Amino acid sequence: MVGEFNIVVTGVGGQGVLTLSRVIAVWALKSGYKVRVGETLGMAQRGGIVQSYVRLGSDVESPLIEVGGADVLIALDYIEALRALGFLSGKSKVIVNSRTITPISVLLGVERMPSFIEALGALRSSAGEVYVFDASSIATKVGLPASINMAML
Repeated sequence: MVGEFNIVVTGVGGQGVLTLSRVIAVWALKSGYKVRVGETLGMAQRGGIVQSYVRLGSDVESPLIEVGGADVLIALDYIEALRALGFLSGKSKVIVNSRTITPISVLLGVERMPSFIEALGALRSSAGEVYVFDASSIATKVGLPASINMAML
């Protein structure tokens, strides 16, 4: 690989965002790529926003991904996919879970929660390709409801 490949993984605390990022990073290292990983933790607890950045390639030095710089966005929660729109460009690919965890701001009546259809429209207008599936159901069907991250992989 020449250059770089940038992946943003997003979700909420407890969904396994950081674990999924580490799995991708270990695969990349074992495949011979140079890897940098960084993260942003909104509230480092269940329900808080979590974003992780995985950069791989021959030239990567920093873990930070610039605006419009994501090649792939993996969203374990569709609301968190909306918070990551700034990382997308017309060539980005999005893999998004069709389920969400209702944000605290919505439960408190501070914000309105967009429907999945609204979120999908925003993602499709910001990215080149969008792939949707119900990772929550897949994880539940195999008896591991906390393994949404591995279902997304």
